[in-house]
Amino acid sequence: MKKRYNSGRNHNGFFFRDNNGLEIDYIIPKRDGLSAFEIKSASNYHSSFKTSLDKVSKIEGLTLSDRNVIYNGEGMQVADGLKIQNVIDYFSS
Repeated sequence: MKKRYNSGRNHNGFFFRDNNGLEIDYIIPKRDGLSAFEIKSASNYHSSFKTSLDKVSKIEGLTLSDRNVIYNGEGMQVADGLKIQNVIDYFSS
């Protein structure tokens, strides 16, 4: 949100939570769908970080244009539309 605000863009983001406790930390609407973010404080990546992103991407009528995990470890790119990035790298880009 702060990155978008500081770059002069609208911070029209929101979070998602359903009745079953499924949640996404931050979602930004885009022209081609929704950009979803899971934000973790851990230094080591674990595949469970993307579980909510995977589940939400299967909801009918909901289009995720990209899925992102922001955390304290090393940044890397992973296939299937999932981008894993270090928090410092994300905010400095």
